[in-house]
Amino acid sequence: MPLGQRRPSRWVLVWSGVAIVLLLVVSGFVLVRLYQSTLPSGLQVAGAALPIVPPTSTPAPLPIPTQVAVLPGPAIEPLAVVGGIGSSLNLSQPQEAVVGPDGRIYVADTGNHRVAIVDRSGRLAGSITQGPDGPLRDPFSLAFTRAGMLLVLDSDAGSVYEYTTAGKYVRSTPASVLLAGARGIAVSPQGQVLVVHPPTSSVFVLNSDLTLNHIQPGLVGGLRVFGQPSAVSVGPDGSIYVVDSDGSRVVQFSADWRIVHTWPIVIPDTQHSPHLLVLNRHGVLMTDPQNGRLLFYRVGADLPTGYPLPGGVPAEPLGISSDGHGHVWVTCNRANQLLEVDIPGT
Repeated sequence: MPLGQRRPSRWVLVWSGVAIVLLLVVSGFVLVRLYQSTLPSGLQVAGAALPIVPPTSTPAPLPIPTQVAVLPGPAIEPLAVVGGIGSSLNLSQPQEAVVGPDGRIYVADTGNHRVAIVDRSGRLAGSITQGPDGPLRDPFSLAFTRAGMLLVLDSDAGSVYEYTTAGKYVRSTPASVLLAGARGIAVSPQGQVLVVHPPTSSVFVLNSDLTLNHIQPGLVGGLRVFGQPSAVSVGPDGSIYVVDSDGSRVVQFSADWRIVHTWPIVIPDTQHSPHLLVLNRHGVLMTDPQNGRLLFYRVGADLPTGYPLPGGVPAEPLGISSDGHGHVWVTCNRANQLLEVDIPGT
């Protein structure tokens, strides 16, 4: 210490430290208030606002229920069974089946790395095995465009491919649209293509030419709307239904992504997720692979009705689609079967 300079007293040092701590606390409080003022006031839910929760990049998963309350319904007797043990069709872990404009059934035959084309008698009429860059790797979900073209979501390749019903390749999503691990695909009444993507907890919205329109995030203003979405469907009025795997529920959105309603559902994982079919004016029909049945969520009803399927839990029903004539096709992943059934509950 230089000659003649006094050493600061102990109390001066203590109070200086206290002043610095108080300054840091007040500064932090001011910064938090300024940040909160930039947040939206809430996500609109059928005219009401939900409170904003603090944003987080990795929301904690919600507890997964093992059962939901269901009203008992009668067992379903199928009108037709396609595939299964002893069938020459040899399906392997099919995920989904859709009926084309030509009346044939197009099956995401995932274990065989193909789209199987099946005629109404249950015979293999053709198959699609090639994408633009080589063999199909993991055809997981299918849909038809308004123009009658087949869309194939190849989950491992991270692309959506478009084909004619004759199996001729037309186009695919650009290389800049990364969809590896995507699980479900649907087409809106306006022709947009919706693809759910669990790895980013988002829904990719594509134009009819498969270019990217926008990405709908599952985290909006700090509020987790959905997480790891595993299936999607669109109603005739443009309502969007997303299977929210993290939230163990189905979320109904309006066409402009406002939450309208939610239903609880058991979701074992994104690969073996329930799929759903929107029934015009009646409600939503959903597969329940955990319990081997179909669930019918009637509009205005408090509880769904459960309709057991042949084979029960070992059949593992996943995909569901309409044939346009009052019947639906249910894809049983573990039984390697397609079941044609009447629409229950309507």
